[in-house]
Amino acid sequence: MARACWQRCSGYVSRSSQLVCDEPTQENTWRRTYALTRYSTAFVNRLPGQPLDPKVKEFLRYVLSQDGMAAVVRDKAFQPLNADAIRGELKTLE
Repeated sequence: MARACWQRCSGYVSRSSQLVCDEPTQENTWRRTYALTRYSTAFVNRLPGQPLDPKVKEFLRYVLSQDGMAAVVRDKAFQPLNADAIRGELKTLE
């Protein structure tokens, strides 16, 4: 299973799979076209159907803001989200 995944996503054409994938570059991970990327997930504790605590919502909006993405770049642990991903995540806060 792991070998098949590597063949599909390594960025190279495998003799057995004949699949072409995007190379593991910063640009491809930012565009989300390289399949082997990792994401950071934020979990919040709230009852279903209840609104987010305003302070939690404010923090998550900051994380998704230009200032928040600039902090991600400075930290060098993750790459910033692209505009489409940010828009999608902001919709989940509504």
